[in-house]
Amino acid sequence: MRKERGTEEGTSLSLQLQYYKRMLGLHATTHTLFIKGDLGLFSMRKHRQIQLIKFWLKILQCPSSRLIRAAYDELLTLGQKSSWPFHVKKLLDSTGLSYAWNGGEGPISDQKAFLSETQIRLEDQEIQKWWNDLNQSESLSSYYKVKENYGEELYFKLGIPKVSLRSWMQVRANCLPLYGVWKNRCHPEMRYTCPICGDLDGLDHFLFRCQGLNELRGSFLGVDGREPLLGTLKSTSKINIVAVANFVRKGLVIRKSIVT
Repeated sequence: MRKERGTEEGTSLSLQLQYYKRMLGLHATTHTLFIKGDLGLFSMRKHRQIQLIKFWLKILQCPSSRLIRAAYDELLTLGQKSSWPFHVKKLLDSTGLSYAWNGGEGPISDQKAFLSETQIRLEDQEIQKWWNDLNQSESLSSYYKVKENYGEELYFKLGIPKVSLRSWMQVRANCLPLYGVWKNRCHPEMRYTCPICGDLDGLDHFLFRCQGLNELRGSFLGVDGREPLLGTLKSTSKINIVAVANFVRKGLVIRKSIVT
């Protein structure tokens, strides 16, 4: 994502992600890996690549007397690596579909099946990159533990009230408005403590360890300790999700009352 900043691809992807963040009521700085993962989004680049292959297959069906086919054949003859046909070849090579090139003639009998295979491979590439990036993200370590598959999560279809849905996503994305979380990230050499109990602050502390929230945690979640709560975060139950959201909102109110 950062490498693409300033490019057409980076701009289109950024606009796409910012749209979904605003629609879901999340802050603009919410991690894009979370947005892509829980909504199952694919880049606009993938869609353009599919259109590229479709156009290539259409050209191959044209007789040599057609101007567009003649221009294509001329580009193949010139053999310039920066030409459009060789962009197609590069794409096929990168997806493991080099067999389809055959000097640019593409011996493809079932084009519909070939397009489907191309789309699957392009999506697999994006998903694999997403998992690799997620595994390296320190701020999304909890999310990595509860995320099972890339794709739209079931909780979007449960009819959860918007305010509860927002709190739930903030927990999964580790973007709750906890002062200590941001300070500890920016200044890891310093210690920022929880305003309630005085221990080291952070999302894990707020959800699982803050002793000052034990009563509230028990009222809404009915459990103490890390593992049961991680299990709760995997929940597809509307009741459990709303309970977590209620705990978060009331816990934040308690913290704010102490700080102010």
